[in-house]
Formats: sequence, structure tokens, C-alpha cells
Amino acid sequence: MKLAFLFQWYMHMSRPHHWVIESIKNGHQADVYTPSTFPWKRPWVPRQYASSIFDIKSNIIEDSLVFLWDLMGCTDSLWRRRRIERRCRFWESLWNGEIGNSYDAIVFCGLVPRIVERTSNKIPLVYDCMDQWDGFSGISPKVIEYEKSIIKASDIVWTVTPNMAERISKEHENRICHIIPNGCDYNHFTTAKGKKLPPNWKSGTPIIGYAGVINTWFNWDAVFAIAQNLPNSIVWIIGPLQTDVPKNLPSNVLLQGYVPYEHLPEYYAGFDVAIIPFKGERLAQGISPLKLYEYLASGKPVVSSKMPDTIQLSNPGVVEVADSPKEFARICSYMIDKTNNVTLIEKRQNIAQMHSWKSRWEMCEKTINEMRK
Repeated sequence: MKLAFLFQWYMHMSRPHHWVIESIKNGHQADVYTPSTFPWKRPWVPRQYASSIFDIKSNIIEDSLVFLWDLMGCTDSLWRRRRIERRCRFWESLWNGEIGNSYDAIVFCGLVPRIVERTSNKIPLVYDCMDQWDGFSGISPKVIEYEKSIIKASDIVWTVTPNMAERISKEHENRICHIIPNGCDYNHFTTAKGKKLPPNWKSGTPIIGYAGVINTWFNWDAVFAIAQNLPNSIVWIIGPLQTDVPKNLPSNVLLQGYVPYEHLPEYYAGFDVAIIPFKGERLAQGISPLKLYEYLASGKPVVSSKMPDTIQLSNPGVVEVADSPKEFARICSYMIDKTNNVTLIEKRQNIAQMHSWKSRWEMCEKTINEMRK
């Protein structure tokens, strides 16, 4: 098949990137259409992972002005609206068959920034719903309307959790959704080339680790509880900061910053326990955490907030769910002793292997082939 994927390529390795990689492995052509970025910004994911990458044309002056507005905290401007309108017009032209009409399917990943339209059904359009948008704090009601428009325009809808599928079905006249959770590149995370440790690490010091974006949904209370109740451990937080860090951070909490995807296995290898501390029940119902499967592929025990995937995979010494910051600390404390249990490592990795991106893409491909019949 010849497939087009519409999403922001210039971000950290995420679900859409893996769709592109797996579709190419299966012999398909996978072209990516992405909003362009500043020419000096280094792509976090190599461009050669896609068959071709087409940057949606932008104006360097316009992008610079939007960047300046962002620095000033302004979320709306004439320049931003013009850029959004240009992108949406391009996307609509693509899925309406006005350009690039030789595609067998087009996959839109993420969220459109305005209400969009569909005037032709020449090419199957897939909407990959990756997040529970109404679970984010301060979300505009307009965002929900934008999502409704892309769902209405789509022929196929993928969701990451059953809760999301149920919500969309209720809101869109029993619309059928295909539940396709996130997964992991199993081989990538089982073959760490070394082990990274914090600079102040001392032999015998347990490492409680997290790797991922740190945003408003990150549960700092859980981090504080772990650090204070396990003062002889190190809580290692790895990933880009997109929110304010609390004051008076305990001395045994270390902030690493962004780590490239290709080096993550080395950092996971240094963890004794891996955590997924999220807050916001509504948001959590729409999360299928990639890091859950990556941690397990690395053989590490996981302590997580309550989410559909973690509840389903809950198993003593493998994946355990914490209902409160105090529970995070308590579970981490006894999970440290189970880190190197050979039987439990095998269980963790067996689970991860069953949730590979390869198996996930096979589910995606099946829905597209059924639509094309």
C-alpha cells in the first residue's frame, strides 16, 4: 500500500513514528506530511525512517513571529491563525484527493487546530485518537468541537483505550472505534549497550526512575513521597520539562532532561524500579503509556498510577498500581528487592514482547484493508 501520515515529525519518538517505521517494514510506502520547523532545529527522529517527508510550506518570518509570541505567552495572534489555516487547507486538499490522490489511505495523528471538512471519499481517512483531550486542564471547549469534526470526516477511528472508544461511540451515534493501545520496540529495549547511572550514584543506592515528558499531568506529590520515604534512594527524572518544577525539591531527586530515544535503554538499565506518576482521573482514562511497555521490555518492575493498561497488566512484582503518593512510596520500597528476580524479569519481558509495535501495526493494517475491500 501507499500510505500518507499527517503529524508533527519534529518531536520526540512517539506512536505515529512507529506506525511509519512498521508500515515500511511490512513493505508499504509511508510518506509523512508535517508542519515544517525552524531550519536550525535538529530533528529528534531521523528523517530516513520514513519513505519521504514533505514539509508543509511555511513562511520563516511568520514562524519567527509566532515563536516570539510564544515566548511572550500569547497563544493567539494573526500570524498563528494564518499558519493554522494554511496547514488545515493543505490537509483537507490531501484527504479530499485534490493532491496526492494515489494514496491507498491517509492517517491523521493528533488533533486538528480548527474545524475541518471532507468533501470527497476517494481516499480512506483514518483518525488516530491518541489522547483524552477533555482531560487536560484548561482545555478550550473549541478543541472538543475540532475533534468532533475530524471524527465526522474520518472513515476509520483508532483509539488507545476502551474508555476513549466508548466516549466517541456515545457522542457520534454508535461510531465504531478500533482499540489499538500503544506498544514498544521490544528488541530496542532488551539490548542495552551499557548502563547509565546518575553522577552522584554510590554502589548499593536504589534508583527509582521515570522517563518521559514532564507536564502538568505529572504527579510531583508522588515523587516527593518516594524521595522522602526512601531517603537512601535516588529518584531520577528523565525527559523534557514542559511545566514548572516545585520548589524545595528533595536533594535525592535528580532532573536529567531530554535523552534521545536511541539511548533510553541504557538509562532504563540503571533503574531498579520504574514509575509512571500521573494525576487527573479523566486524563488517565485515555492514556496508554508507551513507557509501560518500554520499562517491561527492559525487565524492570513498574509502579504506576491507575490507567486502563496498568490495571489490565497488574501483577505482583511486575506491574503494580498506586492509588496515592503514599502508596507509590510503599510499593517502590518493596519492589526494589524484586528488581533482579530472574523469574519476574522473564514475566515482564514476555508481557512486553506480546505488546510490540509490530503486533499493533498488524491491527492497524487490518482495519485499513477491511475498509478498502
